[in-house]
Amino acid sequence: MDFRALFPVFALMGALTGCITRDPAAVVEPPGSRSISVGATSACALGEASGAACWGNGYFNPQVVDGLAGVETLAPGADGGAYAVHADGSVSAIDPSFDGSIRVAGLSNVSVLSAGRARACAVHGDGTVTCWRVDGGSPQGVVDDLAEVVTIAVAPRRDEACAVMAAGDVRCLRWDDEDAEQLRIEPVAGLSDVVQVALGDGHACALQSTGDVHCWGEGRDGQIGDGALEDRETPSLAGVAGAVWIAAGDRHTCARLDDGTVRCWGYDGLGQRGDGQPDAEPDPEPSAPVGLTDVVDLALGGHSSCARTAGGVSCWGDNIDGQLGDGSRDPRSVPTHIDW
Repeated sequence: MDFRALFPVFALMGALTGCITRDPAAVVEPPGSRSISVGATSACALGEASGAACWGNGYFNPQVVDGLAGVETLAPGADGGAYAVHADGSVSAIDPSFDGSIRVAGLSNVSVLSAGRARACAVHGDGTVTCWRVDGGSPQGVVDDLAEVVTIAVAPRRDEACAVMAAGDVRCLRWDDEDAEQLRIEPVAGLSDVVQVALGDGHACALQSTGDVHCWGEGRDGQIGDGALEDRETPSLAGVAGAVWIAAGDRHTCARLDDGTVRCWGYDGLGQRGDGQPDAEPDPEPSAPVGLTDVVDLALGGHSSCARTAGGVSCWGDNIDGQLGDGSRDPRSVPTHIDW
């Protein structure tokens, strides 16, 4: 389901009422976030001295990115590259060959960055947002009518994004197919106390401060997680509790729970759920990746998944471009440790 089909529903059901807003600076994302990033064909992870290593795009083992230091968070970038947000709020773009990076002009005081194949968006420390096209565009100005943003997630393949506001509600953005400068912003009905959002290729999920996860959009592969194989026009409660972080791939979703374990649901044809039983048949019931405990970070992209534990980084799922970093191009249906 295209998110654009949901905007009339959002507009009808989600008219905003007066509320007490929270200071964006006082609202933080869930703990342990964004030390790894996973895109459709590559992945990256923070390493020693706040540097980073990346793999995929035909590189089957981790490659240390030269000259990159002081990095706090990572995000997938265009064409298999990545973005790195530095401690000083500046941003670097990592080349898809992983042989270096360049600073992104026009960005400062960035706290969160998310990107897909079409667009990237950065949240600044003052709660404003800058978005730009990744195919030759550059950051210019802030998005009008969007302030007090805590965090944002950009769809991996579509020109869409959703933002969590300081008041705990969610607003989704969509740029016009014909005119990329035309933007619609609509509230998502029925959500409150949201601390994080994650977007897949046609579905979205929101994490509440209570640990509940609500998903909406396309659901024929079980990526909504509510026990059905149906599209949802409005947020539906997924079958997990105690979530502290969520991530979305193209057609699968995972949540890190407060006990350090992970639950995944949705498409599993390439083993991206990590439960050791890859199956192309849709399954909306959450399952646990094999042997994965004490997880502190989690990231999904395309048909692959990665998690960080005290013992390092493990990945599973699609591996055709080396995006699991295990020296092969074979898919893995259970978490596989990466040596670097």
